[in-house]
Amino acid sequence: MLNESKEYTNEFDNLASSEDSLQRYLKERKHGFIKRLVILVVLWGLIAGYFISPLSKVGEPTIDGNTYLTNEEIIELSQLDPSKYLWENKTKEQVDLLVKHPLIKDVEITVNVFGVYIEIEETYPLAKMKSSTSGSSLADFNYYLRFFR
Repeated sequence: MLNESKEYTNEFDNLASSEDSLQRYLKERKHGFIKRLVILVVLWGLIAGYFISPLSKVGEPTIDGNTYLTNEEIIELSQLDPSKYLWENKTKEQVDLLVKHPLIKDVEITVNVFGVYIEIEETYPLAKMKSSTSGSSLADFNYYLRFFR
């Protein structure tokens, strides 16, 4: 009879031990789920915050390769609006507008999360002449003499 009571006690201890381990397992699983959920919510919040914030606006582009045209002229020619968001930027249209200028041979516009990068390859001008048909500044035109492409 004494052996039987020890066996029942051992079985009860094993049962209690397995019940405790099951409770610990469920508790750890619940905490793991909550941690993953918090990380996911924070990550989505950061992404949404970036797209809402002024960091995702075009701002001042980085321009490289220009020697004859100023940065302001390139921005004006490309019709780049610094107040627009990066995903609203129409790079194909801007490239078409820039390539039409007689001093610009080739243009590459890259948009990434840090802003807009414009790389210009200019042609060498032979001369720049300013002619005026009247005294008005609106009628002043710049003519560039250059080599043909």
